[in-house]
Amino acid sequence: MKKILFLGLIAIIIITSCSNDDSQVSSIDSTRRIINETDHHLDIMVYDDVDTFQFNLAPRSTFIVEGTCTESVFSGTYCNMGWNLSDNASIIFDNERIQRFELDENLECSGKAINGSIWSPECGYQTDYNRSSLTSQYRITQEDYENAEIL
Repeated sequence: MKKILFLGLIAIIIITSCSNDDSQVSSIDSTRRIINETDHHLDIMVYDDVDTFQFNLAPRSTFIVEGTCTESVFSGTYCNMGWNLSDNASIIFDNERIQRFELDENLECSGKAINGSIWSPECGYQTDYNRSSLTSQYRITQEDYENAEIL
């Protein structure tokens, strides 16, 4: 009986010594930049389970979302910059054309997707990350306009 109690006490000590404390979590400033490189007005909508993130973007302008990224040894990096991965999104060009984005069941993109992961270059994001800041850029180009569906 004493052996079981002793082993239980050792297990509690080991588990407690491996717990996540504040010194193992750090936060950095982050920025999501949506850059409109076209001559078209854009209406951008990103849909998640609860809300719709919607904004308008003038021709040749940039929309900036300030946020924070939290890094933990146990859970990796999590960023809050307006929206995270979302199933669906759309960009409407001058109420003439629409580009629709839908992620697969694993929330991965098979091409450029404004609602995709900032960590996946195949989603179209360019992300610069260092220990003090993170900047992620998504460029909307004339080619995006030309490939968009006519309304």
